Amino acid sequence: MPFNRQKSLPPSCFFDRFLSWNEYRKEALAWEKTENCDPDLWKGHLCCDDHLRYSHEHDDFVRYFCHLDMMCYADKNFNNDLVKGFIRRFNLSYDLSRLAKFMHRSIQECRAFLAE
Repeated sequence: MPFNRQKSLPPSCFFDRFLSWNEYRKEALAWEKTENCDPDLWKGHLCCDDHLRYSHEHDDFVRYFCHLDMMCYADKNFNNDLVKGFIRRFNLSYDLSRLAKFMHRSIQECRAFLAE
């Protein structure tokens, strides 16, 4: 059965959720090993519910971004060029300060990069 975009989350809302998730995981240091984490299981993010959950959430975003044609499964990770192409293809609205934070750039650098 083909994917029905009318009944799915619009790409701009999905991208906004991704930016929110990315901010939260960085602020909460979601990937950091805690005293409750088993050191051997932490390497595979299997040491606790939080690490297992974050790993699955990342996989969910990758799967949906592949489905929406932002990236393919051969891409190892998000990069700024993929994000810029995704924004342009879907004419996404976004918060420039949040996007700049995701791209590890200043607002001015991010604006210039998106204009290239």
